[in-house]
Amino acid sequence: MTVLSLNDELAILNISGEDASIYLQGQITNDINLLITNNQFQFAAHLNPKGRILATFIIVRLEKNSYYLITTREIAAKITPRLKMFILRSKVSLQNSEDNIYLSTAILPDSINLEISAGHFLVISPQQFVAEKDSNHWHQFIVKNTIPLIYPQSQEKIIPQQINYDLLDGISFKKGCYTGDEILARTHYLGKIKRRLVKFNSTTQPQIGQSIVSPIMENQEVGIIVDYYHDKIDNCYHGLASLQNNCLEQAFLDITNQQQIICQSLITTEGA
Repeated sequence: MTVLSLNDELAILNISGEDASIYLQGQITNDINLLITNNQFQFAAHLNPKGRILATFIIVRLEKNSYYLITTREIAAKITPRLKMFILRSKVSLQNSEDNIYLSTAILPDSINLEISAGHFLVISPQQFVAEKDSNHWHQFIVKNTIPLIYPQSQEKIIPQQINYDLLDGISFKKGCYTGDEILARTHYLGKIKRRLVKFNSTTQPQIGQSIVSPIMENQEVGIIVDYYHDKIDNCYHGLASLQNNCLEQAFLDITNQQQIICQSLITTEGA
């Protein structure tokens, strides 16, 4: 069994109160009412008015009108004041949870165990378990399982469909209104999604939020780096990027086109 501590990587926001469900329904892309038990989780995003992502969440329901929102630690610090701003007179409490969070290859006792991929559990617990600390290992897990997260470097740069959130069931197109929903609905119903989440390999170290350019588009920005890890065996960098569909074969980290990234689409067909 492997247990990895994620306390330095992720933070947990606890939103509770009589109006918690109603409040969240107006703030996130997913339908919070679909969560019934604490064995379930959903992906969701919080957007700015232009539909660009301010934060991504993994959400779990603790009990009626009580939820945990899991996000990257740096984003939690930035997004909390904004989320509190929208509480207004609602009967809602927003606090940072002191629970610990782990990635485990087995269910841990007296904890919330979310099977985030086959045989891997995101564990939330008041207990402290003996665990490794390895940031690169966590990012490797994210990339291999194509779980896109938002960091300060990528905040407000992409809309949810550009990191496949519609394919991860992270967007509900049937729920009520929320900030940025018109952009997502217009993209979904009327337009083709020109950028999608892809996997990439690179011999050059990228940076999260870094622009990707392509000579196909006169070396203008055609995407950004979403996440990556370093593989010590092949001494290469493997990651996730949000990239324009027609630039898969000619994507670079520099305008001189010397630092190419080799990209792999995650979907079979898509409009350009």
